[in-house]
Amino acid sequence: MKLRHNLPISIAKLHLIDRGLLPLAGFLILFWSTSVVADESVQPPPLQPFDDINKPTAQVVSLEDLLSFLPDILATYGHNSTVTKTQLLAEMGTGLKLAMQQGRKFSETELRSVVRHLVDAYINLASMLDMAKRDGFTPSPQAADKELETLRTQLGEEKFKEMLLMQDLSVESLSARVSQRITIESWIDRLRKSIIVTPSDIKSVFQSSQQGKTPVTQARISHVFARVADPSNFAEKAKLFVNMNSVRNGLVDGERFADLIGANSDFESNGPAGDLGFLSQNTPVPGFTDGIPDEVFSLPVDEVSGVIESPVGFHIFKVTDRKIPTEEGIIDDKTRIKIETSIRQKSLHTLVKSMHESWKNENNLRILF
Repeated sequence: MKLRHNLPISIAKLHLIDRGLLPLAGFLILFWSTSVVADESVQPPPLQPFDDINKPTAQVVSLEDLLSFLPDILATYGHNSTVTKTQLLAEMGTGLKLAMQQGRKFSETELRSVVRHLVDAYINLASMLDMAKRDGFTPSPQAADKELETLRTQLGEEKFKEMLLMQDLSVESLSARVSQRITIESWIDRLRKSIIVTPSDIKSVFQSSQQGKTPVTQARISHVFARVADPSNFAEKAKLFVNMNSVRNGLVDGERFADLIGANSDFESNGPAGDLGFLSQNTPVPGFTDGIPDEVFSLPVDEVSGVIESPVGFHIFKVTDRKIPTEEGIIDDKTRIKIETSIRQKSLHTLVKSMHESWKNENNLRILF
C-alpha cells in the first residue's frame, strides 16, 4: 500500500487536512497522527485541467454556483478576523473539482457538512497558533524550508514540482503550512510533557484493566546454556556436562552470568548478559518450549539451579528476583509505560479541547451559516 503519486505521508496528510477532505471533527494535531493510504488497485480517470471546470461550457456546475447557498462570510472571531467563502474556494476547490470530474454528485446537506468541517479546521488552526504564540511559539520559516529541502532532495526536482502541481500549491504556501504544523507540534509537545502522571494514576488504570483476571507470579531469571552439537555423541555430552558443573560451582561462588557469557563463546543466552527479565512460568525459554521447569521457577531468590538437560544442550538458571501477586496485580515496565502514555494522551486531548473552547468564547466565535 502506497500513497498515490508517491507523496510522503506528512505532505499528503497536510494537504488532506488543509483541503478539508478529511472529516475534521477533532483537532488538526490529532489528524496529523492518522495514517492516510490509498488503494493502488483503484485508479481514478485521467484528469482534465482544473481551470476547465469553471468555464461556461463545462459539463459540471462551477464551484461558485455549487456553493451559492453559502454567505460570503462564513464565520467571524476576534476583533476583525473572518473565514470567507473566497478562502473556502481557494482551499477546497481542488478537491471538489477532482471529485466532480470523477462524477461525484453533492447534495446541499453534504456540502454544508463539508464546509462546516473545513470552517472548524480553520478555527482550530487559528486557535492553536494563537495559543502557541502566547506560550512563545511562532512559525519558523527556516525550519519549514529545511524540511521542504529534504523533501525536494528525496523526491528529485521533477517529482517535487509534480507534487506541487497535483496539490495545487506553491512552494511558498506549502512552506507556510509546514511552518504552522511545526509550530503546533512543538507547542503540543510542551503541553504533553507538562502533564504529570502519578504512580497512583497508573495503579488505578491497571487495577481497572485487571478486574476479573488472576494475578500471576513472575520471577526474574538469569540463564546460560551450552549447546550440544551432536546429541548422539555421548562422550561429547558427558564432557560438556562436567564443564557445566564446573561453571555452576563458579556461579554459586559469586561469578556473574555476564562475565561468564562474555568470556566464553561456548555459552549462550537469549537475554542481555544472561538476564531474561521477569517471566511467568509458562513463558518459553531456549530448550523449554512449554515454559520454565518447575525446579527452576520454584527456586529461592539468588539460588542457582543444578545443570539441567534439554534437547538443545545443558542449562543453568538463577532466580534473581520475584514478583508475588497481590490484590493490585503486577505492573511490569512495558505495561507501566503503555499506561502512562495512554493517560498522558487522554489528558492532553482534554486539556487542548478545554483550551480551545475557552479560546472560542474569548474570541466570540460566530458561525454564520
